[in-house]
Amino acid sequence: MTAAKQQGTAVDFAGLYPRLTERDIAIVDALAVHKILTAPMITAIWFTSEWTARQRILTLTELGVLARFRPGHRAAYRYTLGEWGHAIWAMRNAEKPPTRQWCSWQMQRLAVSRHRAHLEAVNAFAACLHADARHSGGVFTIAQWLAETEAAEACSGQLRPDAGYVLKWRGGPELRAWHEHDTGTETHTQLIAKLRRYVRYRPLDGGRSRTVLFTLPSRAREDHFHAGAAREALEFPVATALTTEAGARPTGSHWRLIGYGKRLTLAEIAHRSELP
Repeated sequence: MTAAKQQGTAVDFAGLYPRLTERDIAIVDALAVHKILTAPMITAIWFTSEWTARQRILTLTELGVLARFRPGHRAAYRYTLGEWGHAIWAMRNAEKPPTRQWCSWQMQRLAVSRHRAHLEAVNAFAACLHADARHSGGVFTIAQWLAETEAAEACSGQLRPDAGYVLKWRGGPELRAWHEHDTGTETHTQLIAKLRRYVRYRPLDGGRSRTVLFTLPSRAREDHFHAGAAREALEFPVATALTTEAGARPTGSHWRLIGYGKRLTLAEIAHRSELP
């Protein structure tokens, strides 16, 4: 019988917690903030072996640290925090642990949320960034990964980016960026209005405006966005990429700066002061 199935809260927790690794705790912390990840996302961020990842994910699920659901009969599992995952996060943040009913309800709400697919796409982009960082051998690292709620707080509630990042390259400058993932459901007018909110509020972070990265669903939509954005008085860099290309390898030569024709890597955007 697993620790999560034993009787008595104190005994359960005392038996469970020592079995967790630093990586397990990192997964708990990430899910507490970012809410939902798939097995491939978890693998990309924390593991070098898909088999090892799936075995550990299964163990954490059996222990009640993770919980999972399928949005459809043939869909892949989505993972979020289970009852013990919530309890671990609460303990480490000096908060009262939620009830079992609350944990179950949170997962059900997430499963039926109309925002879930968008959140999954944003987190998938983050997972690919982490994979790029791992494959770089330390040349590229992710110093910060903010969820939507954290990014909104950093903007004093005036803006609500889908995510925020601080990306660093060894021996080079860092790239501080907001990410906006566009699915094509908004009109072009609405998309430009979103950009204008960044222009209006110019959110500062440590005295420096962040680059805004837009991932867009089609080349036509990207071209239309550039035409509209070129008419705006931008005081910070804005770059776009197709979701399919940037999602496969975010740091690659997929990014198109407003007012600059050549496709660039994120490292080149970080070095933008050196661009011809």
